[in-house]
Amino acid sequence: MIFVTVGMHHQGFDRLIKAMDELAGIAEEPVVMQIGSAKYEPVHAEWFRFAPQKQVDELCGAARVIVGHAGAGTILSAFHHNRPVVIVPRRLPYQEHVDDHQLDLAHALSSQNKVILVDEPTAQALQEGIRRAEQLPQVHTSAGNLVRAIRNTLESSTSLR
Repeated sequence: MIFVTVGMHHQGFDRLIKAMDELAGIAEEPVVMQIGSAKYEPVHAEWFRFAPQKQVDELCGAARVIVGHAGAGTILSAFHHNRPVVIVPRRLPYQEHVDDHQLDLAHALSSQNKVILVDEPTAQALQEGIRRAEQLPQVHTSAGNLVRAIRNTLESSTSLR
């Protein structure tokens, strides 16, 4: 199963949801999506808007791969469950977030071979990202160390602007 999550942010992330729904229409496995505030409602995948953290954790644990926004919570959940993760950062130009901090985090983690970055989601790009994510080494780090690393990455990225 592929689990897609966009987190709890109030701005929709229709670019990711539409592209993953298109992929779900041809996928050979189930796709389950947490779509949050997206306006687009999937037709090829099981979906829900929001759920308790326990349910999201269970889906992360059951997934073969996780596809999500580049939110720290999503990334931490994927790493906690030792699941490969494809991240698509929410972008300011598309009014998906208030700035491009997710792009900074995505580039930093991608350059360390911890995630697969798909900047412009299409069904084809996501399918290739999922294929590549299966080859990623597992991330073996404690949550505390990872939180510090993410914080340091965000702080250093902000100071470089």
